[in-house]
Parts: sequence; structure tokens; C-alpha cells
Amino acid sequence: MNQAIFNIIAFSLKQIQERHDWSAFDDLVLNYKSHTGQAEWLTNSVHRENLLHPGNGWGKTDVIAKKHLRYVLQHFLDGEKYKTLNVAITQELSELVLERIVGLIRHSPILGDWFCNLDKAVVKHPYAQIRYNNGASTEFKTTKRKGESIEGKEYGYISADEIALERHLDFVREKILLPRTRKWKDSQLDFYATPKGRNAYYRVKQDIARNGGYVRGGTS
Repeated sequence: MNQAIFNIIAFSLKQIQERHDWSAFDDLVLNYKSHTGQAEWLTNSVHRENLLHPGNGWGKTDVIAKKHLRYVLQHFLDGEKYKTLNVAITQELSELVLERIVGLIRHSPILGDWFCNLDKAVVKHPYAQIRYNNGASTEFKTTKRKGESIEGKEYGYISADEIALERHLDFVREKILLPRTRKWKDSQLDFYATPKGRNAYYRVKQDIARNGGYVRGGTS
């Protein structure tokens, strides 16, 4: 990575850290601008737990992918110690975010092979992941069997997609996902869902709001 690229990334990350402003990251690093609702989510979802419940077509996969890339770059010097995780009720659903991360890297004017050689980075076995050139990775797993495949690891950022469909949501949240976010001070757990009535998802939504986390909806 040359000095000019380093300076752009460092400036963009500093804007996020100090001002919660993602515009430089969108414009200079990814060249992929957020719409107003996405920008508001990225700006305000700064707590340990946050929840987004938009309508279909809002673009939640975009913001999930952006947050994974931001955290991997933020902790680039941590190398192979640093991992992020996207989890969903099925492997196919989880890997939609993998495809979006790959798309953002391809579209970026500065995230080249020094960051992630896409011809070699995407691995599907024994589980899907993207391996970045510094040794860090983003993993894609399911909550099957109450998330047993997630246990015993540490993640700097976790996104849990379509949680309204999760049958054991309280257990997965409290016993599996939250304990995985203790290693880094800036670790986050973001939940994403299309609302499905007053079920476990509704209870989790209310609890996150009561604890000061950011909860946001969004139209299609």
C-alpha cells in the first residue's frame, strides 16, 4: 500500500471514529454512496448493540458489507487475530453479504490486491470466509443447532441478518453472539431484520432500545 492510499484510508476512518461521518469512506474508499437512510444508520449505529428493521429493497446488505470492511481496515494491524462474522438462519442467506463485500472491493478505487486478492480470498470450505491479505477474515455462518459453530471464537464485529426468523433468538443473542464480542473495546453486534410481529425479535428490539442501543426502521 502506498502512502497516498494509506492517507486516504486513515483520514476516512478518523472521520468515522471522531465524527461518525461515513461520507469520506463512501466517496474515497468505496466510491459507493449511501442513501439518506443508510447514512443515518451508519452514523448512529455506534453502540455495542444496534438493530435495523427496514423494508425490502432498502439496501441493508450494503450497510452490513460496509461495516465489515470498515472494521477490518480499522484493525488492519491486528492481522490474523481480527475476525468479523456475518450470521443468518441459512448459509445461503449469510453468504449474500459475502457477495456484497466482494462487490464493494471490486468497485473500490483503492482496495486492490494489497488488501484482498479476490482470486484467492474467497474460501467456501470448511465454511465460507473472505481472507484478507493481512491475515484477517470475515466469516459467514448459520445459527443452526443454536449457533454451535460460532462458539469459542472472538469477533470484532458481528452482523446477524434476518433475526426475526430465528427460532432461538434469545439464546443465540445472550449465550452465543454477545459473549463473542468481548475482546475488542469497539466490538459491535448489529441485528438486521424484516419485522415479523411481536415475537422474540420484538422483545430483543425493545431490550436494545432500553439499553441505549440504536434502533431504526426504513421504508422500501
